[in-house]
Amino acid sequence: MKYLSKYKVFEDVNMWDEFHTLKSQNPKNPQLVYEREPDKNTLDKLMYDLETGSKILDLGCGDGVDATYFKNKGFDVSGLDISPAVIAELKSKQPSIDWKIYDISNANIPYPNAYFDLIYCRLSLHYFDRFTITHIVNDIKNKLKSNGVLYFTVKSQAFKERVKTGKQFLHKKEWMKILDYYFKDIIVHQHSTKLYNIPSDWLEFECFI
Repeated sequence: MKYLSKYKVFEDVNMWDEFHTLKSQNPKNPQLVYEREPDKNTLDKLMYDLETGSKILDLGCGDGVDATYFKNKGFDVSGLDISPAVIAELKSKQPSIDWKIYDISNANIPYPNAYFDLIYCRLSLHYFDRFTITHIVNDIKNKLKSNGVLYFTVKSQAFKERVKTGKQFLHKKEWMKILDYYFKDIIVHQHSTKLYNIPSDWLEFECFI
């Protein structure tokens, strides 16, 4: 793969490995539209009520930018991703974070129940059908402490219609039906902005047990 289509939806481990390998070898390649900085305003808000040393999981951590930001702020951070290539790279760059290879669709996060104060999922939960997402959300809820928080963002159905992808992104109402069963309070925002320099329609959720 010499370049990446800016509208490609990744869901295969080999594709992710190829992407991260290409990115590490060509960090200035303008077609790697996924190059980014952490959203410091959002991350700082999520950390505001957490005590130093609180446990944070970056589920689907990708390049590890957000997990590293959390770690540098004094938190106990774990990062899970499906790509062996990216996890190997992250272990060498930031060994103080607990990086693990993990397929989110397994819905069996490899940590004890009631372990995390915050589970953070940036654009990593929209690759699955509703049945699988329900099992993933159930597992996430089990891994959170009694006062834990789930924060995640996903592409919306409007994004699917915009780029004509075959992915089955869920409507906001479908997400709410799933989340209402597991969480007491849910804050949701709908956005139409740019993600990775691409016009995107996406949803932002903050969920409280």
